[in-house]
Amino acid sequence: MASSKPTTKTQVSLAGTFASSAFSACWAEICTIPIDTAKVRLQLQGKQTAGEAPKYKGMFGTLSTIAREEGVASLWRGIIPGLHRQCLFGGLRIGLYEPDLRFRILELRFRVRIRTGRVSGLGAGGGTFRATLIG
Repeated sequence: MASSKPTTKTQVSLAGTFASSAFSACWAEICTIPIDTAKVRLQLQGKQTAGEAPKYKGMFGTLSTIAREEGVASLWRGIIPGLHRQCLFGGLRIGLYEPDLRFRILELRFRVRIRTGRVSGLGAGGGTFRATLIG
């Protein structure tokens, strides 16, 4: 028979929550920026005039064309502003959720969780507005 030892839940500090959420958001940015670069190139390509062949065709075609013509490193062009934005936005958005939820711990209803998500999202959006404009 397995013994059931009570588990203790450790509290992560606000700085730890911010750091881990900022790291996660930055890692996601590093992994997805080539796809975002290709998406933007496809969007900017727009409609071609009659008889003109499009330079980029599809997501994988765009990725390979960019890598072939400009080098693989160009797929990560703009990563530094993106990391700044994700560090601030991701860190604040997820980092503010837990403290706000603890503040409202007495009411753990669904509406309160939605409200808490809104507060953390708005706080992060307002806090990173300038970083979004620069990036």
